Amino acid sequence: MIIGIGTDLVEVKRIEEKLQKNTGFMEMVFSANEIKYCQAMRHSAQHFAARFAAKESLLKAIGKGLLLNIELSKIEVARHANGKPFFNFDNHTNSIIAQEIGTLQWVAHLSLSHTHTMASAFVLLSTI
Repeated sequence: MIIGIGTDLVEVKRIEEKLQKNTGFMEMVFSANEIKYCQAMRHSAQHFAARFAAKESLLKAIGKGLLLNIELSKIEVARHANGKPFFNFDNHTNSIIAQEIGTLQWVAHLSLSHTHTMASAFVLLSTI
């Protein structure tokens, strides 16, 4: 059963500008693993923007947006060996989401895309 869907579109330049200001945005929004991954990429801002879009999409799929009171850096986007993106949550974040959607048996499907100027993400939350 589908619990919710969310999508987000982000301008890469907007994220790049926030990252360049070095006001703590990077650490507030991204996990250490995400930072390491994105900084290793040739066009790191595109990868940061896609991960930002993923976090926004997840919050939309849950139905609360930023009102959910989860630190964005605790919503980690990781990759399987084959490159498929997935969310990685600590136990506390997982519990908050499960409580909000009303089930412990859920999965978040994630798709990312980006160009030089735009990044997008789509999330489908469903029961297992």
